[in-house]
Amino acid sequence: MRGKDKIRDEVRAEWRISGKHDPENVRELEREVDRRFHWERIVAEAEAYEREYGPVRIEFVAAPDDEICKRCWQLNGRSLSLAELKANPNLPGCRCAIVLPSEE
Repeated sequence: MRGKDKIRDEVRAEWRISGKHDPENVRELEREVDRRFHWERIVAEAEAYEREYGPVRIEFVAAPDDEICKRCWQLNGRSLSLAELKANPNLPGCRCAIVLPSEE
């Protein structure tokens, strides 16, 4: 799994090329870095668990006081397989996603 410094460099480079975002907007930059970092953490954790114990599911449990996690609120209580999560890279990869053993 990559560290936040490598992800930050990647995001800045992408933003400079696209011109869609201000690479110096620290708040927006750190939100995107955190999103990607946690996305990679969730995927790595799920893959490791699945290799050792079998199928997993990723469940979203939104924090009720977090205003940033509007998308997590839409997913609150939903469980996805690892394949479903990987197929939707635009899903949030924040702390609201947790890896659990599959119910199967």
